[in-house]
Amino acid sequence: MRNRSNLRGRSLAAAFAVMAGIAAVAAAAPSAESTLPQSSEPYSVFVARAGEVDADLDVRLTNAAIALTAELADQPGRFRVVESADEADVRITIFDAQAVTSEVRHVGGPAGFTPNRVFESRGSDFFSFDAVVRVDGNRKQIEGSGTGATETGSFRSAASDFVRRLKAFAQESSGSR
Repeated sequence: MRNRSNLRGRSLAAAFAVMAGIAAVAAAAPSAESTLPQSSEPYSVFVARAGEVDADLDVRLTNAAIALTAELADQPGRFRVVESADEADVRITIFDAQAVTSEVRHVGGPAGFTPNRVFESRGSDFFSFDAVVRVDGNRKQIEGSGTGATETGSFRSAASDFVRRLKAFAQESSGSR
């Protein structure tokens, strides 16, 4: 009988200790409002590109940086482009870019057979770029790719795709903003 009451006493003391610990943690923890990140504050973003590249890649990297910067600037509620990596929450370094420009191609029957049915057609241009993104100490390689009726249109499409992936990575890296 004495062992049962001793065991009950220990269980009751342990339960009180756990409840006291929970109450202490709840009292010490800041309120939920103060721990939420400010949703009105946009991410500051710095866009850079790899240096010392050949002339063709240099043009593609520059086009990617221009398109990405324009796309980020079009979303002032979410992103703010800054001039210095030191003041940026998000740092993007574009290191590769690929462009496939559609050439005019002939569509129709075999040459010499019904020549009036042969016409020219232009397909879509394709552009993609890869970048390393750093957010709050986390790094990830992100790709943006897109197609368009023109080379500039495919740059914009790739930048939109990249920003969509960037939003997801930034939110998972630093909590939702």
